Amino acid sequence: MMLQDMKILIDDFIAKKGWTIHTLSVKSGVGYSTLRSYYALKGNPKWSTVSEILDLIATPSIKYEFMKNHFPKQAKYFNPRTRLENEKPREPSQIKNFIHREPHNKIFNMALTDAGISLEIVKDIAGKMGVNAANDLVEAGLIKKVGEKYFAEKCFYSVDETISQMKNHMGYFNEKYLGTLSRLMWNSDSFSPKGIEKLQGIISKFIESYFDLREDEELAGEIQVFLSLMSSPYRDFDDDESE
Repeated sequence: MMLQDMKILIDDFIAKKGWTIHTLSVKSGVGYSTLRSYYALKGNPKWSTVSEILDLIATPSIKYEFMKNHFPKQAKYFNPRTRLENEKPREPSQIKNFIHREPHNKIFNMALTDAGISLEIVKDIAGKMGVNAANDLVEAGLIKKVGEKYFAEKCFYSVDETISQMKNHMGYFNEKYLGTLSRLMWNSDSFSPKGIEKLQGIISKFIESYFDLREDEELAGEIQVFLSLMSSPYRDFDDDESE
């Protein structure tokens, strides 16, 4: 019933936009094979995944009605009236204000995961300073406190913000788990244009597989990790060099 209702919304949206399921996957950030399965009325998506899809294909009011019908426990967080009255809009500048502040940024990143971050872990990370940081993030409208946990809605970073987060990740890297929970790779190579095309294909397939993994209900858990991925030429090059 829930997947059927979502399929109706998807069909209406992609018909108006002239999109494909693949385009919807790219725009929503939900893995293609995962989204395709849901579209075929297979699987049991998490409310957070459904929320990401509805953010793109439905108005706030329609999304709220959908969540109320299929995820009643979480629906209150999507009531347009409540959000308008009680929440501050998230502005890019608000995120920028905390990217270079710790433990604010670490708490925010952990709150972005489906597991959220508990008050106990916040205290373990930075004690009273951590609690104050979490309160700052709540006041800024970047995270919400639900029971004893904090959660943040998924967001899209600008290129500069993404690079800043990757720099922060270097400080979060835990060498204690190197080879097990922690992995590290650095390399420098040169390829022909055909080799670069193949490299980009490998990276694209990895990203798609990662998003599919992230949406797998059976593999969801409480171990929070970060993943940074970067590939770029060292210098600018002329068009004829890339042919």
